Amino acid sequence: MNNMDITGLIMLVMGLILAGIEMTIPGFGIAGISGIILMGLGVVMLAETVTEGILIILALVVFLGIMLSVVMMWLKKRKTPWILQGDVKGGEEIPDIKDLEVYVGRRGKALTDLRPTGMGRFEDKDLEVLSEGMFIEKGKDIVVSMIRDRKIMVKEI
Repeated sequence: MNNMDITGLIMLVMGLILAGIEMTIPGFGIAGISGIILMGLGVVMLAETVTEGILIILALVVFLGIMLSVVMMWLKKRKTPWILQGDVKGGEEIPDIKDLEVYVGRRGKALTDLRPTGMGRFEDKDLEVLSEGMFIEKGKDIVVSMIRDRKIMVKEI
């Protein structure tokens, strides 16, 4: 084994280590790019023929696939915040403008400060509302003045 082979082997190992780091850190950053470059240089330095280069690349792909599987199982057991653990529930459907029109003229209370958006309670229903440009303090009486672009516009009484 000559110095080129040792250097190529070191580059392959360093590339694999950097690829492993990249698998545990979200994003495609310096570790991933450096790992790819080092593995590529390692293949070029180690392979004496094109066939050997292709075989080394195939072995790397298989090894990286196994490594990715192990890392994913480890991350799943670790309950990392990067992997969604539960189901994502959809929000409420956007109400039709005709459904919102029934609120025009209704009185309610500001549940939060309206700066200009916030929450208002009308009878037993809490709705996201938008003040007509003015700050309205929490607890103030409000009235629905109009519906604009599926937004419930309110003003202080």
